[in-house]
Parts: sequence; C-alpha cells; structure tokens
Amino acid sequence: MGRPGRPEVGIDSSILTAFAVGFALACAVCSAAGFFYLRHLGLNVRFRPVADMDHLQHLRPQPVGSPSSQQAFLALLQRAGFPPGSVRDVASAVRLQTWLGNQLSQVAVYSGPERGYDLLRYGMQGGGVACGSVSDMFREAMVLLGVPSRSVELSQSDFRQRTHAVVEAQLEGGWRVLDPTFNATYEGPGGALGVEDIQHALAAGREEIRAVWHGPRRFAADFEPHARIWQLYFANAYVYETGGTPQFWRRLPPWRYWTGPARFYYGDHPMALPGVQDRLYWMTAFLLPVAALLATLAAVAISVLTARH
Repeated sequence: MGRPGRPEVGIDSSILTAFAVGFALACAVCSAAGFFYLRHLGLNVRFRPVADMDHLQHLRPQPVGSPSSQQAFLALLQRAGFPPGSVRDVASAVRLQTWLGNQLSQVAVYSGPERGYDLLRYGMQGGGVACGSVSDMFREAMVLLGVPSRSVELSQSDFRQRTHAVVEAQLEGGWRVLDPTFNATYEGPGGALGVEDIQHALAAGREEIRAVWHGPRRFAADFEPHARIWQLYFANAYVYETGGTPQFWRRLPPWRYWTGPARFYYGDHPMALPGVQDRLYWMTAFLLPVAALLATLAAVAISVLTARH
C-alpha cells in the first residue's frame, strides 16, 4: 500500500495578488507622503559630509537664470557701475550688496520660480523677498562679474530652526562671507572670514569675531536683532549642489536619490542628524519606490501564472 498523502496547504493566488497590490500601494503612498513632507521641511536632498569647505569649490555650479536673463542682469549691473571684473575685493563686494539692497524694499518669504534678473525685477517692483532670494540674486551677480561664489544655508539646528542664507565668494585669497540681506560681513582681526573660519573661531570662543554692518539701505531687513544672535546661525552650514534643473527622469525616484540635488555640510554633528535625514530621504526616494515596484511586478507575475493554470 502506498503511503497516504498529506493534505495540500496553500494560499489562494487571489489573496497573494491582493496582498502584493496592497503592499505596493502602501509603499507608494508612504513614499509620496514622506517625500512631500521632507520637501516641506527642505530636506528632500542627499546629505553628504565634507572635511573642509574648500572641497566644495569643485561641485557642480548652483543654478543661474536663463541666458537672456543673465544678459539683462549683466547690462543692469554695468549701468549701475559694476562691469565684469569690477569686484576684486571685499570692499567692492560690499558696494555691490549695498546697491542690491537699495533696489529692494519689502521683506517677505518668496517661493516663486524666478532667479537672478527676473527675481530682482520682482523685488524692484515692490515684491517681498527674504534672505534666500536676496542671496541668490547677489550670488548670481557676483558670478556674472567673474567672482566664484556660492550660496550657503546656515541653521541653528539640523531641523532648520532659525535659518539664514549668505554668500561665500572667493576674494582676497580665500572664501569670504557676505550677507546681502543685512549688508554685513563677519570679521576677525584680519578682515572678513569664511564659514569654516567663523565656525572654528566660535568653537574656540574667540570673542573678537563680530558682525560688521555696512550701512542702511532701502531694503527693510533690520540688522540690530540679527547682530544679537548671528552666532547661532553658524552652528550648521550647508552648500547645495544642484547643477541646474535636471532632466525629468532624473527627478523621479529611485534615480533622484543619486542624480538629484545634494546638500553638503561642514561642522560637528554630535547627534549625526544629517545622517538620519539622509536615511529618511533614501527611504522615501529609493527604498519605498523600489519596494512598490517589486510588489507590483510580483502581483503581475502571480496573475500571469494563475491565468496559465
């Protein structure tokens, strides 16, 4: 006599398909929700540490306006007395940021698409701008005049509390911080300093580092409150690597994690929060989309195999 067979135990293919589809939808929803939440916080970028800020001069350039916008911006600068090559030191850069502040009036958060000349025209017509927009305008003006420059985001904490934006420009043999929002520089006994030098000086408790105001302008940003707390902003410094607007497919997950924008940071992070934020972005931009794709393929495969049998 043959051995009695065991009863077959299995899961209905429709249940497996439903589970795979549900899992794919859950991953897609979580990925989209997480991505948009991180974008709301300004954290939808890769975080990468650097040993020193000088490394960042080799990154892809930060975005500027269209060619026609750049030509119009350069023509405006020339009419104002700033031809290419006219900014050679910190003093001439301060004159430029003073001029820029006199073209603006209202302080307000701006999140529109314009850059450079178009953004400046918006401000000249009474539109409100804040530190990020002012720094973008000033950085592009410096680049058009032949000075390597980059926008730097400063933050009191890794959770983007009490943030500010400044510009670093290569002047007088090094990187120097210029603050076009408040018409200020940050200086030690030897003159204007860069972000890395400021962070080192503050960490060492050097009290001679100070924010230097270069006079009033039409722009309504008030320097006095800023002068009392400016040291807090330099706790964290970030430089974006954007390379302009990427191709459409490069903005889509999961490729976005590698081909999209990055934020390079310098400084001590005892809680390693940039690493945590980067892993959250990796989950929303790569892990969850890939899981959703694999679950969808599994559901399709199960349906095809079931149809064949």
